[in-house]
Amino acid sequence: MQNNFNGVGNINFNPVFKNEDTLQIVEGSKCIDAGNPDTMYNDIEDPKNLGFALYPSLGGLRNDMGAHGGPGALGWNDTTITKIKNDRIKNISSFFLFQNYPNPFNPTTTIKYALPKASKVKLEVFNVLGQKVAVLVNTHKAAGYHQVTFNGSGLPSGVYYYRMETDKGFVQTRKLVLLK
Repeated sequence: MQNNFNGVGNINFNPVFKNEDTLQIVEGSKCIDAGNPDTMYNDIEDPKNLGFALYPSLGGLRNDMGAHGGPGALGWNDTTITKIKNDRIKNISSFFLFQNYPNPFNPTTTIKYALPKASKVKLEVFNVLGQKVAVLVNTHKAAGYHQVTFNGSGLPSGVYYYRMETDKGFVQTRKLVLLK
């Protein structure tokens, strides 16, 4: 699902980007070989590995969903990626703390957040008693989308909360579940 619209080309799962700035998906993403099945959109074949896509596309020859699938995949360059990144930053209208993924998790999860302007950010994790168990971020960050990995391997299974606070007065808390 994209922007709460069902239909062709929309997905209801996390595409799992290797890097949000480049929109490249990771090995194992459900978006690999999930693009338009028409052969005119097939990925370019790797001459050294017949039957498989030429990097940055992944998997077989059916194009991937996302920026790097299909015959135009090799047209992505640093200038294009920088433009996408800058356009995405301009479109951030408010501070936002995203739900971690995966959730429940074991032992690591990714927490993403958006900043419409450069800010000092503090991102902390608390147990259900309100005791701080981790400080993930405590520094000045540029405007844009950011992410951090939380490793709960030293903690017992249970419900935890992560809280983001900025020097601009934004505060948001979300719940995460560690299952071992």
